[in-house]
Amino acid sequence: MLFLIENAVKTSESFSVWDFFSNIGIVGKLVLLSLVFFSIVSWAVIFYKWKQVNSVLRKSKKFLKRLETARSVQEKFKIATRYPDLIVAEIYRAAYEEASNQVKLKGKDETKSYYLNLESLERAMVLKMNEGIEALESKVSFLATTASVTPFIGLFGTVWGIMDAFRQIGLQGSADLATVAPGISEALINTAAGLFAAIPAVIAYNYLLRKIQDISSLSENFILEIENTFGKIKY
Repeated sequence: MLFLIENAVKTSESFSVWDFFSNIGIVGKLVLLSLVFFSIVSWAVIFYKWKQVNSVLRKSKKFLKRLETARSVQEKFKIATRYPDLIVAEIYRAAYEEASNQVKLKGKDETKSYYLNLESLERAMVLKMNEGIEALESKVSFLATTASVTPFIGLFGTVWGIMDAFRQIGLQGSADLATVAPGISEALINTAAGLFAAIPAVIAYNYLLRKIQDISSLSENFILEIENTFGKIKY
């Protein structure tokens, strides 16, 4: 964002971004500072969530492939314990622990056999999935806020800069370049700064939502597979 400001206002070798910032009004300063804040924080969120979401998706696929090589539910549970922060691993651990609790509660009666209660299993797994998806979605909403708010903040700064330009014309009774240039440049900088903050936030928000949806779909399919496997177990 700073290079946009510098390129737009640099009219001589001695002119700098600080010269421009110090010469604009208090409203213009507040608008630019708020846009810089949104831009810096949104880029920090983008890099952090991009790394986190892609890591979860990659590890989830690796975990599911490893699970296919396991021969029993106990072996699969041991594999799941090696992925403490992975949504699909937590789903499997929740299913295994719920199944174990059901077996303990029913006790062992050699004259009877039972099937596992799949509704209880599903509730336990869906709860873990929702908790994991909510954790992935945290902070992503800030990108949506940045994308929707910063263009309006920039527009407000633009309108204010144009108003200031017309006010200077009225006070000095002149419409020459020296009179209107400060207000117009302030207006254009605010527009550019608002778009600079909003556009990356929109792109990153849509990208992250799509990746999180991929993880959610993968987890839902995994839940169905677990229900199919555990539904055949008699004890």
